[in-house]
Amino acid sequence: MEAFLNYKISRLIIGIGIGLPATAISVILGFHGLILGYGGIKEANIFFLFMGIITITGFIGIIGAWWRLIISTENTSKTNQNKIRSMLFYGLATSIALSIWSLYSDFRTLPVPLTLILAGTFFIYATPKKL
Repeated sequence: MEAFLNYKISRLIIGIGIGLPATAISVILGFHGLILGYGGIKEANIFFLFMGIITITGFIGIIGAWWRLIISTENTSKTNQNKIRSMLFYGLATSIALSIWSLYSDFRTLPVPLTLILAGTFFIYATPKKL
């Protein structure tokens, strides 16, 4: 699995085919999440604050995914590989939280966070753990 993401062509295909559309959607919807987070701070609403925190951790996960796609792990130091894995875990936690929220609110949006969970798990598994 790790070797698959070390090929430039596979990283390019994943980045263009999945990464760009997913990032665009996340940025557009992320502004809404940040506004909800601000409202949660201003109105002392824990649910809105939670949505703002989820948005921030989701952005951290997206940055980690792009970092993993841009640079092969063969050219990455142990420290940076561990940072990438940590960022991907933030994104995975965000996807799990969005899945729970989707179950709570409606089931129509459930396939999106479940797909993100699968993608996040793939990226984490494809990034070597270096201690």
